[in-house]
Amino acid sequence: MGHISLWSLSDIRNMSRCIQNSTPIRHKATHFINVPSYAAKVFEFITSCLSDKLKKRTHFHSNVSSFYKTMDPKILPKEYGGEIPMAEMLADYKEKLLKKREMLLDLDNLKIRINKKAKYVTEMQDQDMTGLAGSFRKLEVD
Repeated sequence: MGHISLWSLSDIRNMSRCIQNSTPIRHKATHFINVPSYAAKVFEFITSCLSDKLKKRTHFHSNVSSFYKTMDPKILPKEYGGEIPMAEMLADYKEKLLKKREMLLDLDNLKIRINKKAKYVTEMQDQDMTGLAGSFRKLEVD
């Protein structure tokens, strides 16, 4: 609780913006199980700062049985009610990582140029934008 009291509202807003806009993964769902009540309130406030899409993908569960209602337990490790032992899951994951080792190591050589004068796309919505921004997942070409 001491750490949470150090965060200001702008810190929480910036953190939620980072989760929403800067994390290079696609959030399909985030589940929190057995979170203490004071932490659940903080997480709910952070969640309120997220987009509607991510709000719908964030779930809080008071116990494991309510989690099992939304998630098929078969995909979990055996220790958490699934079918495959965690050691076997970890061994499979390590094998997949080893197959992609070279590609993962090449990420260390990746260079990104950051223009400190540039604005976030979300801040530019009131202005005329040159170029294209957005997602091309639903793009249809004739």
